Amino acid sequence: MRSMRRVGPAAVAAVGFVLLAGCGGGGEADAKPPHPTVRSSDAAPTQTAEPTAEPTQDPFPDTPAGDLDRKAEKAGWEVDSLYDAPSDYVDDICESMPEQQKLGQDPGEWLMTAQEPDEDETAVLRAGMSKLCPKWWPVTRKALAGDFVHTYTDGTYEVKAKPKDSPDQPADRFRAGRAPPPPRPPAQPVTAAATSFNAGWPLGVRRGLGRPSAGWSWR
Repeated sequence: MRSMRRVGPAAVAAVGFVLLAGCGGGGEADAKPPHPTVRSSDAAPTQTAEPTAEPTQDPFPDTPAGDLDRKAEKAGWEVDSLYDAPSDYVDDICESMPEQQKLGQDPGEWLMTAQEPDEDETAVLRAGMSKLCPKWWPVTRKALAGDFVHTYTDGTYEVKAKPKDSPDQPADRFRAGRAPPPPRPPAQPVTAAATSFNAGWPLGVRRGLGRPSAGWSWR
């Protein structure tokens, strides 16, 4: 008859530990896996909004002067450096013309001989005088075309029989020779009654000039 070995308390404790350990292993197998880590390189690139360009503000005001300055800048017209803008040049010409007229000088002649506008300044005057200085625009327009008073001081001048045409002095305004005589007055009609008497007086004697002489006879 086989004899049975006695199992001690230590062996029972070891068996219980194994059972507990097995149950714990099964719980780890049923646990859900953690979320996968997303790398920054795999993420979709974010789009940054580009800064919107602000609209360019017009430096010229919406006035006749501003319109002239804007037009002059686009065309490349330049005036004397004394003026900050082409409209200032036009204003100065406009204010100076009546002053020159008070001094006894023709404004058109002063503009063309004293100021001598160049090509750009001429373009500025033609573009701006009509709106900024309408009173003196007709004089300016004629002067720029060469139609203005030419004053000649004492001196010696060469006069040609057939001068050439020029913008400043058209040939049809200057001719050599004497001026034509003035037209004769129309002849007065003479009636038959006036051959002997005129309103009761002999021919040639007017009222208020005295009575006729004794040599005249009455009819």
